[in-house]
Amino acid sequence: MAVAVSVAGGITIWLAAALETSAVGASSGPRWWPTVLGGMLVAGGVAIGLVALRRPDPVSEQRVSAHGLGRLGAVVAAIVLYGLGWHFFHFLPVTAVFLAALMFVTGGRGAKALIVFPASTAAILYGLFGLLLRVPL
Repeated sequence: MAVAVSVAGGITIWLAAALETSAVGASSGPRWWPTVLGGMLVAGGVAIGLVALRRPDPVSEQRVSAHGLGRLGAVVAAIVLYGLGWHFFHFLPVTAVFLAALMFVTGGRGAKALIVFPASTAAILYGLFGLLLRVPL
């Protein structure tokens, strides 16, 4: 797993280097964030490897259950529906419904988990990316 995460980070950095820069002399451009994420993946892969070397006892794994497979299927379906919904509806409601669905599938109950968290997270993401960074959502 450590090697896979580190390789994914290296590929991310390599692909980020191929992005065109938007302005000459700009301190950060389209390469900056993917490069940061790639570097974090490489660092995370190294950390996973170091932990595995220091603590080699295998973690006892739980058996695969029908309930667990159902939850996995629901999460995958929610991700696919989120991608499809984004083509037809605005970012805010689609993201809020997606996060509420994920919270419900993973055990979240109550108004905070199913209403407050999804709505506030969607609003923060929209404010950060849609308004502040002007990323078309």
